Amino acid sequence: MSDAEMEEASAEERMQVDVNDASSEDEDDDDDDPVVQEIPVLLSAQLLARHGLVLAQHPSMRRANPLEAAAAVRVKPVAQRFEVDVALEKGDTFSEDTAEKLGRGVDNEEIATAYDKRNPYREEQRKLLEKVTLQSSLLPDSTGGQYLIGALRDDEFHLTPISAIIQLRPALRYLDKIQEKEKVAQQKITQHELNLEQPNRKEEDPQEKGVNLSVRTIEDNPEALKKAREIDEEKRFAQEEWVELALYADNTPEAAETYDKLFSLGDELTYSFSKQDYLENIGPKLSSSVKHEIDQGAGSAKKNVKPNWSMDDIRNLPLPSLLKSLMLHAHVVSFTQIQSLTENQFDDQDILEHLERIAVLVRGVWVVRSELLYTGRAADARRLLLQTFNRTSKPVSRYDINRLAKLPHTVITNMFIEICARIPVLREANNGHHVGGGKVVPGADVLSKWGLKVERDEEFCERWPDVVEKQETIVESEGERARHALEHRTASKIGAPKEHHIPTSIGAPTRTSATPTAAAPAAPSAPASKPAAASTSKAAPATRAASASADIFKVTGTSAESQCENLLYFALNKHGVCSPDYLLATIERHKPLRGSDGAENLLDSDDVTPAFVLAVIAKLCVLVQGRYVLKALGGSVDEFRNPVVALFKQKSNVKKGEVLAACQTATGKNLAQSMYAKIMKELATSTGTAWEFKTGPSV
Repeated sequence: MSDAEMEEASAEERMQVDVNDASSEDEDDDDDDPVVQEIPVLLSAQLLARHGLVLAQHPSMRRANPLEAAAAVRVKPVAQRFEVDVALEKGDTFSEDTAEKLGRGVDNEEIATAYDKRNPYREEQRKLLEKVTLQSSLLPDSTGGQYLIGALRDDEFHLTPISAIIQLRPALRYLDKIQEKEKVAQQKITQHELNLEQPNRKEEDPQEKGVNLSVRTIEDNPEALKKAREIDEEKRFAQEEWVELALYADNTPEAAETYDKLFSLGDELTYSFSKQDYLENIGPKLSSSVKHEIDQGAGSAKKNVKPNWSMDDIRNLPLPSLLKSLMLHAHVVSFTQIQSLTENQFDDQDILEHLERIAVLVRGVWVVRSELLYTGRAADARRLLLQTFNRTSKPVSRYDINRLAKLPHTVITNMFIEICARIPVLREANNGHHVGGGKVVPGADVLSKWGLKVERDEEFCERWPDVVEKQETIVESEGERARHALEHRTASKIGAPKEHHIPTSIGAPTRTSATPTAAAPAAPSAPASKPAAASTSKAAPATRAASASADIFKVTGTSAESQCENLLYFALNKHGVCSPDYLLATIERHKPLRGSDGAENLLDSDDVTPAFVLAVIAKLCVLVQGRYVLKALGGSVDEFRNPVVALFKQKSNVKKGEVLAACQTATGKNLAQSMYAKIMKELATSTGTAWEFKTGPSV
């Protein structure tokens, strides 16, 4: 017998021994956990033949089963939408005052304002919110029989597939209706006060305004395509009529009849799969034809390199697609990890050859190339980030990158999250306090910076020094090109003309300003003096309706403190009342912007910390109900404004009589209607019968 035959026979003998050992281990396990009973499994389809079986969850309700208190149940069968009206429990925690306040949203009657004429002999009807409506949402991947419900009877286990799983949550439509009513009431109050101030004012004719038109196909915008589908779905939903359902308790004959339908009338289920067939059925591996298509880049398989495949699927791909899919999932990984994930089935030289096409080496670990994830400015920003990491071992700040990139906050943050981990950095002065804005400000001063998720692979760097040197050159050169590209784009944007023509939909072109204009603010040494308001474009109503979290003002001032003061004044002058979070966010939002009129933006300094900003806020503002208002506006209005601010410190809701009395007591003078309207518009919103202190803009 030859040496090769002897070696082969020895291998077969070892394999047989391993199999026998495994079989004996399985038998030992069976002895420890013996089968005590075998129960036949049957499938019932009785409910499927009718309307199916729907499982309803109610995660936001404290009741064990809110359907027990349901006053009405209705369904739109095609859309699979359910609504349930549930009566509120009037126990110890039920507040009639809150129910009355929310009861304004149960009908379409307008909210009466202080200027509305009332019939003194008419008794106001008290309306309470006594029920809530639960609306359903269909859980994804809950249709198609993935879940079953089982019932045991006479030592037989009967299964019924669940058609869908829904979750019932409060609809809260009454809050939307209250908001609409308050908006209408506020408009009536504003209109009435304008008429009092300017009794001879005439309505202005509507002006033609410029509209910037652009043409894009919906296929080019995935978000727009998704929105269009949602709108189309909502239209179909609105057209379908509600069908009222009867609800039966557990102990009724109808419920017992439905329960009986959970049990099969047929034969026992037969199971003909082998173990391997079962595994292939629930988690099929990629076919050889699909692998070939991916390897050759043919058909649609090349586009599907980045689905949520399991590691078993990825391991079965050809090497180029395996590495690409792995890098697109992981973003950053060491060579040692790649070897482990591929189970060392490929030659290291082959791995490196393909890896260098889809990734770059940064600090000894492999990071997926930027062009595979981003395009344009975002791709350049990521290349600059990788260059920065490659140059230093210290943590990196987002602002160091976004100072040039000028990307939206969510984009730059997600870019860091993909490959980085947060590293808190505590910076202290010698006296134990923290330095901010040239002053010593007590309080925590934690700087949030970022480092790579994966530690340097020293073993790879020692083994492949030529690859490390080559990759350092690539990362450095790509980073420099990205830096120049970002600087060029920034310069071209700044150097663009400030005025341009926007075609109008009707008539001749209208000339409008492309950038907001503002006068220089007064010196910040006197808090009462007003900086000039940082105006925003008034060309289109959509600008005025924009979210407050997108407020952008001019960065003016000669020091970080004065720039901070001016921005805070702009925000408070616009909104009247602001939360601490919003004011801090306003400063953060302006850090990457350029200063006005060529001035340097000093807010991006490490000295401008939250503690520093809070110290400036305390200098300018006064805290009322957990929110901030300016200490003074300057001028005669402060004489009457201060008593109103003091009144709101005591209570969040005040009436006009209380305001007039407080001003009379503090000043000995009567508050003029125009002054009253100005102060209340700054500090509060009308609820119809009273004034409620503003909550301020959201972050």
